[in-house]
Amino acid sequence: MPIEDILLPELRRMNRLLALVATRGVETADAVVMLTKAGYTQSEAGAILGLTKNAVALTLFRKRRSAGRKPTMADGDAE
Repeated sequence: MPIEDILLPELRRMNRLLALVATRGVETADAVVMLTKAGYTQSEAGAILGLTKNAVALTLFRKRRSAGRKPTMADGDAE
């Protein structure tokens, strides 16, 4: 078995754990923004936070709207 087959799942698990630690105690909406800015897709951020992709998309839309700017594709809405 190649070493990559062993390491890749473990690295993914560690990455998820670090994301959970980084968002601990943070409000859900802020955690969504934090994870998407860190490069997680909406699906990945949702999986980490226990949300659906649609809930993440809606949260991002509401955060941008409350900030007074129009959401764009460059903000990570597309996967």
